[in-house]
Parts: sequence; structure tokens; C-alpha cells
Amino acid sequence: PTIIVMTDGNANRRDSSWSLPADWDWDQVTDFDGDGSADYSTSDVNKLYAIGKAKEAVDLGFTVHTMSVGANADRDLMAAIAFIGGGLWIDIPGGSTVSEMEEQVSSAFSQIAANVPPAKLIYDLP
Repeated sequence: PTIIVMTDGNANRRDSSWSLPADWDWDQVTDFDGDGSADYSTSDVNKLYAIGKAKEAVDLGFTVHTMSVGANADRDLMAAIAFIGGGLWIDIPGGSTVSEMEEQVSSAFSQIAANVPPAKLIYDLP
């Protein structure tokens, strides 16, 4: 299963009763370069919620791809979520015409589609 998150990445929602798991370790979850140290962390509760929910999806077997869209997108957060999700992060910077952005989004979906395993027909006999 695959999730595609296409947003400006500016986290502004959360469940106020939710919190990161007690065993959360930024060094394990966001060590992009494999040196043993976290390459992303945050104390922003809305970003924590977004990252935590992405990790929950991964733990359930989902791949999470992200697209940062717009000039003021939170690229660092979106890159971190894609890393956690084992997916691709694609940046669509904005500041261009609608048709140019449409081309960028179309190209991004093509890149993601190339990384999604082919569909399988599953049929259970009665």
C-alpha cells in the first residue's frame, strides 16, 4: 500500500491527545546519511503529529511518498516524512505558471508511479 502526501507541508493540525511513542528516537528515524545522528528533528507539535502519523502508516506496511508544493512549502518536513516512509520526496517549488506547475506535478506522479510495484490480482477461492 502506498500513500502520496501532496501539500505545502505547513503542518497546522493535530490531535491534542496524541503524543510520540515513549521509545521515539530521532537518531534512528531520521538519520538520512547513515552516520548515526538525526538529520531532522522538531519540537513543533503539529510537525510531530504529521511525522508520527507517517511512522504509524509505515509500521502498518505503507510506503509514504511526499510532494512539497509551493514557494513557502516546508521542504524539510516533507523530505523527512518521505524518508521515514521509505518513499520519494519531490519538490514542486511554485513561483511559476499554473501550466508549468501542472507539468511538474504530472512529472512527479510519473516518478512515483515508476516506484510503485505493479498491481496484483488476488482471488481467494471459496
